[in-house]
Amino acid sequence: AWPVAAEGAAVPPEGGSGGAGGVRKRGLQAALDAARAAHPDKRLTLWFQDESRFGQKGRVCHRWFTRGQRPAGLCDQRYTWVHLFAAVRPVTGEDVALIMPHVSATAMNTFLEHFAAKLPKDEHAVMVLDNAGWHTAGTI
Repeated sequence: AWPVAAEGAAVPPEGGSGGAGGVRKRGLQAALDAARAAHPDKRLTLWFQDESRFGQKGRVCHRWFTRGQRPAGLCDQRYTWVHLFAAVRPVTGEDVALIMPHVSATAMNTFLEHFAAKLPKDEHAVMVLDNAGWHTAGTI
């Protein structure tokens, strides 16, 4: 068993993170340069976006009480939550947020429409996203 020598330069695998139009690690500057070339008449801004779930989920309640007697009071077994879609521009601290009842490609598109409505007409935003499944809308 001898080590096998590489036959050529290492290349990243096809597909993987980012998908169509996505950016791999250390590829942000190239993406910004491409956006600047595609929109030379607009001011370019960099934004970062993510989602988070907020809510309440009741826990099973156990109470210490005298054996053979039922303790007074009820335990809240309900649960509910909402999802916060937010984007921030680190340079200025500007932010845009929208509370949605669920996460999906439709909810993401709604957030992007809300985000685009807040941008000035002379601005083109480059948004960095993670690899969540609802960030790429195959069919909505």
